[in-house]
Amino acid sequence: MWRLLLIALVAVPVFGQDVTFTLVQEQDFSQQVFGDFSEGVPRTVTFAGSTFVRSLSADLSIQSNGGSAVPCVFFDSDSQVQFCNTSSQFFSGRVTFPIVPRFASSVSFIVRGSTQFSGSSQGFIQRVFWRGGAGRSISQTYSTLRDVRAKNLGLLRAFIPPSQAPVFAFSSDQKAIIWFNDPVAPSSTSRSTTSNYNDEVLACLNTDLNVDAQGNPKCDFQDEAECAARGRDWLDGSCCGDAPYTDCRLYSDKQAICGRDAQQRFKWAALGDIGFISVLDGCPNLELVSNGVKFFTCGDVPTGFQDVERFDGVVNIAGHDYACDGRRVIECGGESPYTPNMRRTGAKLNITGQARYCSSQGRWLVSLDGVNRLSCERSGFTWTGSKCCGEQDDSLQSYEDPFVAGGDGVAGGCFKGRFVASGSYVSGSRNSLNYRGRFVVCQDENQNDRSYVQLFNGTNLSPQVSAPCGVPLQNALLTGIRQHALCFPAGSWEFTSITEAHFSKSTLWPTLVSQPRKGCCPENKCWDGAACRNIGEYSIVAGKGYRCQ
Repeated sequence: MWRLLLIALVAVPVFGQDVTFTLVQEQDFSQQVFGDFSEGVPRTVTFAGSTFVRSLSADLSIQSNGGSAVPCVFFDSDSQVQFCNTSSQFFSGRVTFPIVPRFASSVSFIVRGSTQFSGSSQGFIQRVFWRGGAGRSISQTYSTLRDVRAKNLGLLRAFIPPSQAPVFAFSSDQKAIIWFNDPVAPSSTSRSTTSNYNDEVLACLNTDLNVDAQGNPKCDFQDEAECAARGRDWLDGSCCGDAPYTDCRLYSDKQAICGRDAQQRFKWAALGDIGFISVLDGCPNLELVSNGVKFFTCGDVPTGFQDVERFDGVVNIAGHDYACDGRRVIECGGESPYTPNMRRTGAKLNITGQARYCSSQGRWLVSLDGVNRLSCERSGFTWTGSKCCGEQDDSLQSYEDPFVAGGDGVAGGCFKGRFVASGSYVSGSRNSLNYRGRFVVCQDENQNDRSYVQLFNGTNLSPQVSAPCGVPLQNALLTGIRQHALCFPAGSWEFTSITEAHFSKSTLWPTLVSQPRKGCCPENKCWDGAACRNIGEYSIVAGKGYRCQ
């Protein structure tokens, strides 16, 4: 008989930690083995790939030579975690092992025990039976299951193709409930099997393991709603504001502070809510965030709250940074905040006199160099491939970042906190530009480099100096027709569509102020003050004719 099994592997309730739900197509399997095994020589049975095993038994016999023997199993190569079933001196029959359901590629059988005579206990196995199958996982964070309603994971048919097979819902953690819900007629939380692939798959937390009057597991949000209706706040089976939790203080049995919000409603702040910011503006007039051991706050700590520590600057909790904005605790939530409505990737906050930006990983950073493009661009700056240009208080205000074709970023560099794209002039100076992440200077024919030296004073940049003409810097501009940059004798960068070497050329007549007398042209062309001309072409200047030859 074929069945489908929905399994939830739920970790300790930490807000940033993953919760995994897995759909498993379950089947009864058996395999003939016929082999000896002992404590020192296990007998291993290999599954067909990674398999979720929910139950395991075997037909075997044990001989202990007058002592006691226990048949045990371990999965894969993890011999430190064993599951054993007691037996007498001699045992023959089917043994069921008290395993914890898990994914595995193999199972090994051993014998543990002592003998009265020489030799070790021996076992002989004939056939192995297990129930399970291949799985598909869905990841959530524990915090997503803490809500005012059940978490809708989607329709069952979205996870597995519909068939005639029934589906069974299983959770490896009693504190995470999973059930099937009929959208037309809402189902109880104990409905763990279904054959309707149009059912919803719902989940919630039940951290106090309580049930309703009908014996169905009761979601935390239901308990919370009942407390909230009376101006209370729920935690692990108790409402803050109900006796004995009526004073504004820490209760050791709850590992939580019972306080009040700005509207004087009772509210818990729990040490177990790691990374979650609790706002108790009424009493003790603090915003609190826990690392699991103690609370942190930005305000003055009243007498009697020894488990609360004031901090300045930044404190890191569960991988996220928290900072103070006055007496407010501000989380950099990145892409997955622990506290609703907290700052996300790209947010800016002044911390101890420095501008900091919220990265996608949840860190308040002065510099986003070396972080990632998402954090940089969400902050309003430009990502150049490995660095970020534009952060207000970044010590690295000017840098080069060589462009890699096909890489992550925009070709260019950073000059005094301003992005300079490849092919763009530096601060409007035509003798300096960025070439695919590097800064280059066009030195005039008199080798006058004073202007570029002054331009780059006070930076850590040492730009490359190019002599007039020669081979153009190819693809300085990444698009367009005239993409290649060429250093002209007057000390300015110009653009051309020609990639071959250029040579210094000049006119035989005085040119206008706007037209340089010297320019750069390929070897078989002439310079007319504005452009390169082909051999044989004529120019009329002041009534005189000139021909390129």
